Amino acid sequence: MNTEEMTLSTFLVSRTDQKGRITYANDAFCKVSGYEPDELIGKPHNVVRHPDMPRETFKGLWADLKSGRLWSGMVKNRKKNGDHYWVKAWIYPYEDREGNSHFESVRVEMTDEMNRKENEKMNAILFDIIQHSIEIEDDTEFYDRAIRACFANPWLALEQKGGIFLKNSGENSLRLAHSINFSEMLHSMCAKVDFGQCLCGLAAQRRELVFADCVDDLHTTRPPGMKPHGHYNVPIILAGRLIGVIVFYISHGHIRNEFEELFLRNLANVMGAAIMRRDGDRQIKQLVSEISESNRKIAEQLQRNRNLHTIIQQYLPQTVWRQAGSAIEAGRVDLRGERKEMTYFFCDMSGFTAYSEIADPEDVISTVNQYFEAAVSIIHEEGGDIERFMGDGFLAIFEDAREAGRAALLCTRRFREIGAERAREGRKDMQFRIGLHSGVGVRGSVGGSLRKEFTVMGDAVNTASRLESLCSPGRILVSEDFYNKAPDRFLVGESFDIAMKGKAQPLKVRYLRGIGPSRPVHT
Repeated sequence: MNTEEMTLSTFLVSRTDQKGRITYANDAFCKVSGYEPDELIGKPHNVVRHPDMPRETFKGLWADLKSGRLWSGMVKNRKKNGDHYWVKAWIYPYEDREGNSHFESVRVEMTDEMNRKENEKMNAILFDIIQHSIEIEDDTEFYDRAIRACFANPWLALEQKGGIFLKNSGENSLRLAHSINFSEMLHSMCAKVDFGQCLCGLAAQRRELVFADCVDDLHTTRPPGMKPHGHYNVPIILAGRLIGVIVFYISHGHIRNEFEELFLRNLANVMGAAIMRRDGDRQIKQLVSEISESNRKIAEQLQRNRNLHTIIQQYLPQTVWRQAGSAIEAGRVDLRGERKEMTYFFCDMSGFTAYSEIADPEDVISTVNQYFEAAVSIIHEEGGDIERFMGDGFLAIFEDAREAGRAALLCTRRFREIGAERAREGRKDMQFRIGLHSGVGVRGSVGGSLRKEFTVMGDAVNTASRLESLCSPGRILVSEDFYNKAPDRFLVGESFDIAMKGKAQPLKVRYLRGIGPSRPVHT
């Protein structure tokens, strides 16, 4: 984005108090992040922090701000839906007219440009290391520059700690050639490592990458006060000869990453050629060719991963996707259940069985998708989430009953429009029943170790399903519990009682006709 294209609406502006809690976010910030203003105000600004961003970046940021200095830099943030976006940020302290201290952030979105640069960055870091190996005379300085080049890239989830071991000539052992952020005790304990000893010795002995997501039994070197962590231990091998091992620290519970491993193997290849420098330019040119091919494979793998990401996200509820991201960030491989009051939205096609018996299977699927495509779009736009599809029906959940009611009315109206279009084309007009109920449900993992669903269940869910089954086609039947969430917002018919299987008392229900004049939608 050039300067001529920028307007005031281009900038993402937010303010926080001294503790980093958001006190203001402009429309551009909300639009890009996907949050509503009331979802941001009062929350820590790290609600949009992406887990790929190194902690050290924010330590430096806060150090500058607390010293009264302006901080600027590139930041990768996370949207409400889990996607990421990049911004160029300028953050500075200021005082308001009352003398209260705040922090203000002015940002310009740079997502497209940063995504284009990611592949360039992968090549650039390796080429920079090769250049350093040619220009820098001192080995220690070269090792330091190479390791820190890896630390500096947010797409590599490495801790700011690592080192390089070289093989001792004539011995099956390694010596620590250089380390970054090793304690004196650890540096002393790792000064010499026999093959097979601890993780670096295992990588040398096996001549293969050794990954650990925690301090396990193989981690035999344990200085006092050692904190939980993991490792990538990468052997440096050139022309079949072991030269050494590179070690990087990672956070405890880090998920093994094929992209990271492929990059680190390429890094080990570069370091091997740099350290040996046996055949000079000939070997370096050959290595550049190999790196380019490897990076092409990395790009292909990244694209496959993005495609897999897109496919999986289409087939999972947004709630599960968000919970999975939080679980991974917390170092867990399971999803935690919870009890929560929500509004349950059941929708089902009337007369589907009879229609499916006479229509071609392809036409049946096409018909269902024509209606559901519209419904899914409306439900997501109104703040809901599709929990699951059940043939010709689906269950959606909402945290706000008003949004659920509005979505139901919009769906009913859109279903009628689609039905009218189908009728003009000589195709069958389908009718739908919708049931809405508000109550406490339980979300949890259901299934076995090989296949699970993270789903909602409970009496409130069953009640909404029963309402849908008793509803007249083309209408919306709601419980009194739903109506009482905001009675001034809904236009409804007279209440009446229905018998519920397994319940001693009847359930009071109404037909939903519309919502109040502030957001008029009628069916």
